[in-house]
Amino acid sequence: MSDQFVQKIQTGMWAKVRGAMPGQEKFEAVFHFVPNDQVDLDENKISIDSPLGQTLSGAKVGDKAQLETKNGVLGLLVLDLGRV
Repeated sequence: MSDQFVQKIQTGMWAKVRGAMPGQEKFEAVFHFVPNDQVDLDENKISIDSPLGQTLSGAKVGDKAQLETKNGVLGLLVLDLGRV
């Protein structure tokens, strides 16, 4: 498959991710990447400029990422994504 058809996380997209921190249960969540003026954390609408957004920016399905948090390292796996 050509790279031009591979979707990568950017503003205007949603991503379903699985995450876990050491010693905690895994979770799945869908995040919507929106412009800064549309951020709504209660609805999982985040900016690509946020720490999570920066960590996942450019990722595609199957990519893994790690986010350093004050509580430890959050491991993430991109399960699915698409355009909003």
